[in-house]
Amino acid sequence: MNIKKNKLKSLLSIIISILVVTFNALIIAFPREMIAAAKEGITLSINNVVPSLLPFVIGTNILMGLGVINFIGTLLGPLMLKIFNIPGIGGFAIITGMTSGYPMGSKVVSTIRESQEITKVQAQRLISFSNNSGPLFILGAVGLGMFKNPSVGYFIMIIHYTAALITGFLFRYYKRDKNEIHKLDNKNILKKAYVSMKKAREKDGRNFGQLLGDSIAGSMISMLNIAGFITIFCVLVAAVRIVIFPLLYTFNMSSDFSNNFILGLIEVTNGAKLIASENFTKASVLGVASLISFGGFSIHAQSINFISKTDINIYIYILSKAIHSVITLILGFLLFPFFRFSGDQVIEVFNIYNASAFDNFLFSSMIFIASLTLVFILALFASIKKRGF
Repeated sequence: MNIKKNKLKSLLSIIISILVVTFNALIIAFPREMIAAAKEGITLSINNVVPSLLPFVIGTNILMGLGVINFIGTLLGPLMLKIFNIPGIGGFAIITGMTSGYPMGSKVVSTIRESQEITKVQAQRLISFSNNSGPLFILGAVGLGMFKNPSVGYFIMIIHYTAALITGFLFRYYKRDKNEIHKLDNKNILKKAYVSMKKAREKDGRNFGQLLGDSIAGSMISMLNIAGFITIFCVLVAAVRIVIFPLLYTFNMSSDFSNNFILGLIEVTNGAKLIASENFTKASVLGVASLISFGGFSIHAQSINFISKTDINIYIYILSKAIHSVITLILGFLLFPFFRFSGDQVIEVFNIYNASAFDNFLFSSMIFIASLTLVFILALFASIKKRGF
C-alpha cells in the first residue's frame, strides 16, 4: 500500500514539475500577454481584494486574542448546535464568511481550529458552508458591473446564501465525533460566556500593544499570500486562453459558453465576466451563480493556504463547495421563473466595488463593524430565548 502511495506521489511530483516548466515557458513565449495578466491580478488585489479583506483579518485576530469570539461562541452555542451541530463559536465564522467574502471563511475556521476551540469533525462541518462570496462582489461586481442589472445580483445572492445554509445543514450529519457535545446547559449562560472570554484572554497572555502589532503583521502576510495567488491565477487564465482554447476550437471540442465556464472554474471573476457579457439568458445567470458558489480554483488555492495549517481535509472541503454549487444551480432553476429581473435601482454603496482602494477599505471596515454587531445581536437573542424571557 505504501509502495503504491509513494509511486503516486512521485508521479504527481513529475506532473507538477512538467506543468510548472510549461507555465514558465509560456511566460517567455508570450511575455506581453502574461505581463498584462499579471498587472491585472496585481491591480485587482491592490484596489479591491486586499482593502476589502484587511479589516476583517486584523479585526478577527484581535477579537480572538481578546477572547471576544469565545464570549460570542458561548452565547450562540445552543442555536448553532441545534441547527448545524457545531459549537457557537462557528457563528462568527459564518457571518464573517458571508459578509467579507472568500477566503475569510476559511481563514476564520482555520484560526479557530488551530486554537483547538473546535474538533476536526466540527471544523470540517463548519468550513463546508462558511467560506462564501461577499455581497459586495455579488451585488456590485456581478449584478451591477457585469450584468448591468442589480436584480440579477439580488437573485444570485439569495440562492447563493440559501444554498450555503442548506449545505451546512446537510453536513451536520458528517461523521460522529466522540468528543463533541450534543446538548448544552443553558443556565447562567451570560456568566459562562464571560468566564469563557476571561479564560481565553488569560491563555493568550499578550498585552494589547503586542496583540495589535501581531495582528497587523500576520494580516499583511496573509494579504500578500492572497495577492500572490490572484496574480498567478490571472496569468494561468491568460495561458489557457492563448494555448488551450485555440486547440479546442480547432477540433470543434468547445463553445464560447463552455470555454468561459472553464475559465470560471479556474478564476471565478474572469469566467463570470465573460459569461455575463453574452446574451442575458437563464443559462448565463445560473452559470455565473454556480461558479460563484463553487469559488474557482484560485479561491480554493487561497483557502487551502489557510486550511493546510490544520488537519481539515482539503478534498472534503472542495467536495462541499461542489455540493454548494449544485444546490445553487437547483435553487436557481426552480426560482428563476418567479423572479422579476427589472429596475435599475441598487443600494448605491455597492458601487464602491469599482471605487478606490481607500474607499473599499473604509466600506469594508463598516461592514466588519456591522457584521460584528449582527453576531452580538444573534448571540444575545439566542441567550435570552433560552432563558425564557
